[in-house]
Amino acid sequence: MPGICPEKAPGAAAADCSTVITRAQFDEMLTVIAPNAPPGVRAQLANQIIRTTVMAHAAQSRGVGSAPADQQVLRFARMEVLSQLLDRRLRAKAEQITPEAVEFYYKGNDLKFQEAKLQRIVVPRNQPASAPKMSDADRAKLAQQLHERAVKGEDFQALQREAYEKLQMAAQPPSVDLGTRRRGTLNPAHEEVIFALQPGGISPVLSDGEGDYIYKLESKRTLPLDEVRDNIKQILAAEAYRRDLQQIFGDFKPVLNEQYFKTGAPPAPPQAPTMTQPK
Repeated sequence: MPGICPEKAPGAAAADCSTVITRAQFDEMLTVIAPNAPPGVRAQLANQIIRTTVMAHAAQSRGVGSAPADQQVLRFARMEVLSQLLDRRLRAKAEQITPEAVEFYYKGNDLKFQEAKLQRIVVPRNQPASAPKMSDADRAKLAQQLHERAVKGEDFQALQREAYEKLQMAAQPPSVDLGTRRRGTLNPAHEEVIFALQPGGISPVLSDGEGDYIYKLESKRTLPLDEVRDNIKQILAAEAYRRDLQQIFGDFKPVLNEQYFKTGAPPAPPQAPTMTQPK
């Protein structure tokens, strides 16, 4: 970057000096700023560094940063960067998961890794405005009748169509095929009943605020460790990350001047950053 004097030569004329970033220095920046950056992004990052360097150099030459307001901004920016660096270290530390820890978690939480192939009949509570309203008792009776026929082996999709016809639903009936569903992805009030079924089993009528449901469990299995190893690592990393944040924040309770902020209530503790935990 010709004309941009290094910090060690603040008094030099612009024509007499330049700032050089070597390949080794740039690679080191990449490992910190964008460790997984593809080759196409490197040029974008280089342009960003150039723009930032030139603007910072211009700011220094104009005395930007010395005013009290500028100092406040710089202090806050430093705190923000320190916070981001700490967060990055906590995440990197949390991701150091041993194979033994993964296996131990799997053995102690095998039910979490069950999945089932399901069919489901839905008897919705909400009918179209133009349809004659069915009472709760009549809808429950309809659901029970459909359940009895399902137990006898009638086709689920045909029963679903009949349920929509009886309710005079305007929409097309949904497919009864739910595919493969893992624990934690279904209504918690229904899951224990569903996963207690044996292959081919039909659940009792299960309900929630949206309607009544009849499930058929076609098959189920516990996922082997090799299929969920990465998932377990993410779960354990998220737990370790939360533990470290809890040590930092603890029972920390900030105090705000209520007269100034007009909160009318005690201030909430700061929100700790989160590490995404996939299902």
